[in-house]
Amino acid sequence: MLTAGLLMLSLLFVGAAWAQSDDGSASGATTAGGEAASGSAADVSSRPAGPDGQETSGAAAASGAQPGGQAGQGQAGMSAAEAAAARAAIWERLMVTLEALPDRWSSLPPPCVKPSGRSAEEVVSAASESEQSAAVELTASIMQTPPAEREQRMAVLRQQRPWTEVDLWIAGYAIEALQTKDFDVTGRIAEAWLSLLAHCGRRDVLLFAAGMGFYLSSLRLLPERRLAATERWLSLPLPPQSTRGSASLHGQYARTAFSLGKNQAALAAHQKARSLYKDVGSKVGQGNSWFGEADVQFRLGANEAALNAYRNARSLYIDVGDKQGQGHSWFGEADVQFLLGANEAALNAYRNARSLY
Repeated sequence: MLTAGLLMLSLLFVGAAWAQSDDGSASGATTAGGEAASGSAADVSSRPAGPDGQETSGAAAASGAQPGGQAGQGQAGMSAAEAAAARAAIWERLMVTLEALPDRWSSLPPPCVKPSGRSAEEVVSAASESEQSAAVELTASIMQTPPAEREQRMAVLRQQRPWTEVDLWIAGYAIEALQTKDFDVTGRIAEAWLSLLAHCGRRDVLLFAAGMGFYLSSLRLLPERRLAATERWLSLPLPPQSTRGSASLHGQYARTAFSLGKNQAALAAHQKARSLYKDVGSKVGQGNSWFGEADVQFRLGANEAALNAYRNARSLYIDVGDKQGQGHSWFGEADVQFLLGANEAALNAYRNARSLY
């Protein structure tokens, strides 16, 4: 978890991100197909989740909320059209980065920081506040550097001090902290994070960051493009200690496939993600994959399988104390019971959901 000091420092990303446009001139940029990116709930599963199975605030994310709770108001001095173009450019560049990295996979350098075998949670929680703050500042510096100058800038930054695993993981926590403050800034952080990890040659963390990037872009970019890009990432040879990142990517692929009506592909991907999350002991990840499977089974008309999956998800959410997850699982079960004509069971399930919300 972020310390209080780091949470405040991470908010500096907001000012840094809007201090300059992506390439000095972001106007005129659009998403793929020339359309404004959609934040429609149809682009994501009914329980939005981050790459490690952590649920995020889908409503706040889809709103594009800016600091102070204002949505859709870009950098001061920009017209509405210029602000919309600047936001679109952020997500376009993130997606271009995600699409390009698989081509560089085999030529990435050896890791500049050797894997310790510790999880992201263990790395960050063991770091001091000063170490966390230095890591935030490193990512902010990369984020503010134009893409064409980043390799040179990162080489200079590595000479100033040795990088650590805190530097490699901290961006994910900053993204989590900022999702309800300024969602568009998280796209800039994710893109800079991918640049840092590619420069450092840490393929295991890159897989995880890619999952985060695909999740974030699910609220801004078209699903067909995301699905094709995710498929390429899933075809890459896996480095050691990449189980969590692979689980993340399978989960994002499943949600995107579900949004496109590719039900069997979504089902298989949720099941694969769950197996991988089990391997790393992530009950939240397993719970979310069961929930995703339940949604698919419900759509397929496999009502008993859907009920069992919602209940399996709820059991895992209870284990980790995720009340919102429990509420979602009760709501899903209520929908199935209502469809089956079990009105009393549906009524009780809806009430259970409400009590948890």
